[in-house]
Parts: sequence; C-alpha cells; structure tokens
Amino acid sequence: MRSESHRVPIAWMMLVACIASAMPARAELKADQLLLVANKNLPESYALARHYAQARHVPDGRILAIALPVAAEQISFASYQHDVVPVIRDYLKNNHLEQQVTCLVTFYGMPLRIGSWQEGDQSSKELAEIQHSMTLLPEQVVPQVEALEHFAQEQVPTFHPDTITPPISGTPDDAANARMNQLHLRMQAAWHVVADKLATSTGAARDELLRGAQGVINPLLGKMVVMQERIKEAQDAPPSDEQGRNAISDAAKETTALRMQMVAYQHDIDDAGIRARMRQLVHDNFSPFDYIHLLQAQAFTLHDHSVSAFDNELALLWWDRYQHASWQPNPLRADGQIVIGAPPAQLSQPGIMVMRLDAPSPELVRQMIDTSIKVEEHGLQGQVVIDTLAKAARDPSGNSDAYGAFDELLRLEAQLLKTKTRLKLTVDEKPELLPAFSQKDVALYCGWYSPHKYVACCQFNEGAVAYHVASFTMISLHNPGAEGWCANLLHDNCVATLGPVAEPFLHAFPQPNEFFPLLLTGKLTLAEVFWKTSPTASWMITMVGDPLYTPYKTNPQMKVEDLPQNLQDLINGVAATRPAHS
Repeated sequence: MRSESHRVPIAWMMLVACIASAMPARAELKADQLLLVANKNLPESYALARHYAQARHVPDGRILAIALPVAAEQISFASYQHDVVPVIRDYLKNNHLEQQVTCLVTFYGMPLRIGSWQEGDQSSKELAEIQHSMTLLPEQVVPQVEALEHFAQEQVPTFHPDTITPPISGTPDDAANARMNQLHLRMQAAWHVVADKLATSTGAARDELLRGAQGVINPLLGKMVVMQERIKEAQDAPPSDEQGRNAISDAAKETTALRMQMVAYQHDIDDAGIRARMRQLVHDNFSPFDYIHLLQAQAFTLHDHSVSAFDNELALLWWDRYQHASWQPNPLRADGQIVIGAPPAQLSQPGIMVMRLDAPSPELVRQMIDTSIKVEEHGLQGQVVIDTLAKAARDPSGNSDAYGAFDELLRLEAQLLKTKTRLKLTVDEKPELLPAFSQKDVALYCGWYSPHKYVACCQFNEGAVAYHVASFTMISLHNPGAEGWCANLLHDNCVATLGPVAEPFLHAFPQPNEFFPLLLTGKLTLAEVFWKTSPTASWMITMVGDPLYTPYKTNPQMKVEDLPQNLQDLINGVAATRPAHS
C-alpha cells in the first residue's frame, strides 16, 4: 500500500473558497431514511432487498431495481453516469424522497467498482504533452531567477546566490517539480535581499530601485499577482487621483474575470478541452510555480486515478460536476471544512450515506442480515483484537513515518479502550501478522498488513465487525478463488467489514481510533459510524454491512463523555459539511 500520493490533484484548490455550512444535528438513522437499490436483472438481488425491507420494516416503495449487467463487478464510467445516477435521482425526486432518504443500500448483484472516465489514446497523448511541458519549464525559469539574483547582487555585492543544484532522483515529473522547488528557494533568497534594500531606501532612489526590482520579479510572480499589487498601490493613492481610481477599476475587473474563468474551468476539468484552456490561462496569468503545480495535478489525473468504488462514488449522488480523478474529501464528516468547488445548485445538497449488503453468495447476505438483527437484541459479545506493525511514528532521524503514524492510531485506539472500557483487549505489537487461529471469542478486529493473502487469525463471534488495512482487500467479493480479506471475513462470521476496490492510499481508511470507539458507544448505526469517520468520497473504500446495525445499542461499552472531544462532537452531530461554492 502506498502511504500517500505526493501528486494529489490540489493545484487548483487556490481557485475555490473553504466554506463549511452548519446542518442541524440529526437523530439516529432509521429505516424510513433508506432506499434499497437492487439489480433488476438478477432475481436474487431483488429478493434480498425484499428480505431486508421486511426484516427491518423499511416502508413500502423503497426498493429501486436498476437494470444492469449481471456478472460484472465493474461497470463503465459512462454506464454509471447514464444508467445509475439519473435513475436514482429521478426515483427520489418523483417520490418526493430527496430530503427523506439519507442512506442508499446497494445489494448483491450491484456493481462493486466504476471504471475510468479516461478518453483512451487521447489521454495518453495529453499526458505526454503535459510531461514535456513539465520537463521544459525549469530551464525556462532559470534565466528569470538568474536575472533576479544578478539584480540583488548589484544592490548588495555581498550577496552570493546558491546556484549549486543537488542531485535529483525519481521520475521526470518528480525531477521537474524538485528543480522548480529549488528555483523557488533561490527566488525567495534573492528577493529578500532586494526587499531589505527597498525598506531602507527613500525618495527618487527608492522609486528607481522599485522599477528595476519589478522588472526582474514580475515574470516570476505572474500577471495575476502583479495586477493585485497594482490595485493595492492604487488604493493608497490620493482620492483625487483619477488615474489611480481607473487603475483600481481596470485591474479589479481583469482579476475578477480571471477568477471567474478559473472557477468555471474547475467544474469541468474532466474535459480535455477545458484542461487545455486551464493550462493556457495559468501559463499566461500566474507564476511558473503555480503552473508547475497545475501540470503536476493534471498529470496525476491522467495517470488514471479515476477508478472508484461504486458505493463511494454514489455518496456524491447529488453533485452535478466535480473532479472524478482521485478523491474528494468526504462531505459527511462532521468535524471540519473541505476545499472543493461546486455550482450554486449543489449548495443545498450534502453527501448521502451508502452501504452495501453483499457477500460471496446470496445465502451469506441473508445470513448477515438475520444475524445483525439477532445480535442487536442482546448486544455483541467478545474481545477486541488489534494487530499493529510495531512501527514508530517517526524514523530514527526524527522524520514522520506514514506507516508508523497509522500504527500510532492503532495504539491510540488500544489505549482508549484499555482505560475507558472493561472489554478484553488483545494488542499484538510485533511486526508479523497474528498467527492463524490464534485469537478466539473475537467481536472486533483491526490489523494490518497482508494485501493479497487472508490469514484467519481470529475466530469471530456472531455479529463481529472487522477490517484489515491493506490494498485491494475488496477487489472482488464474488471470485471463488479470491484470497482477499473482505470476502473471507464475511465467510468467517463477520457481518460487517470495509476495504478498497483498488489502491486506496493509506489516508483513505477510517481511523481505527475513531471508528471503533464510536461503534462501542451504541449511539450510532454502522452507516453513521463509517460515514462520520471515513476521510474520502468518490474514491476506493466500500463498507459492507447492515446500515442500521448497532451492535452495542443494548450493551454500550463506552460512555460518550469518555470519548475525546472530537468524537463527542461526531456523535452530537456537529456541523456536517456541504459542498462549498466559490
């Protein structure tokens, strides 16, 4: 598993505002807030939806059957856009359920994954063009930086620029970005010298120095910043200065037009033509350092990170236009702001919870439903097992280690459960995976890291909830020969698990020190626990299980007041985030 992407497509986040709108706190998820989504072409799918509706007393008219291929665990992006999204939207609208339904439940027979939206050969050609531009850009910027350094040395002869270039490794994309970072540091060092000289200059000498400084720094700042500086200078002009007032007006109009154009492009970046126009606009109006970030982001997009989990994509059902390459911050997390662009029509629509009732066989799905309801009556029993990698949060040099940081979350979970519950707790702090069949009487499990090989380390009690942190653990639920963790956990008595349908990056998993403590309070359903703690939407993670399952409702194992404040806020429904509009 990759711990993170250093090429996350965030370059255009400077174009949009960070806005969080408060929503009223909402009571526990109920059966009348569900819409059950089955495959019309698979009788077993619809039968399972009917069984669940009867078992959980879901109101009539809440089963939607969509005609989709029967044997495919993956559908095309076009099919998702044309055969799924409008059908669900229309059903909710026509039945006046847009506000009532807050959770979709997909059933056995519905696709597990959505394919790439890429345009094929055209995307490869565009990617090659972008990478070529990235390779050329540093050498185009070198003369501009050298001109600034020379000007700084003329003003302060003791200034000696650091022109030594450390060796750079990695891909050509990485090398270009690293070279631009070096040039940016050189630019800053030279400009500090010039700025200090300006600060001590006065009168005509300062005016002349400023003109010279602007001549060498402006190409490195970009037209947008230069216009903003012009506005600021004009605002400081005397009120009678008509030329100054006109300068403010003209520059303000131009910067506003640029911003509006960038926001418009932001909403359609899945379109190759829009991406090209965005590159040209940034190249012409922003700094070369902004330009390299945009090129990086678009290269990341075109490297095809647009495969996604069907359910995770559905969480943005009501969002008309958004970036499909890579992830979006989960709008259902209740603990903060997100940076994202959205047209005004989306402002009233948050995300929607999506859960899956699926397994290697229809019989197992039915068993999961019945077991969840049965276990709820008396409460889930058994111990908690946590399997760490025994990695420190920082390496010997003191640098943060991404894998160690996630291991620290498991240790935080263990510490919280040890001090605030009476549950039996087993914490393995050895790098190796727990041995097969080594743990008995298990109710909850979280561990890592065995990506393609399931190890039956636990004997799970009925109703167990478990997930293993690794790549591709839910690449298939129905392949008879698959050794993935999710399918096998369901085989081994678990009624709920989660996992990625492709490479998720480590940050996409719910943090175990949030997920399991919230579940143990018995205050939230499984769907709410997952969607309040899951970091991403339009990405890779799928949660399998009864959305209404509340295994500790009758026997809570944690008190809300014993939770950290951020988790108390999650339970109390503090401000879910809606799509922001710039």
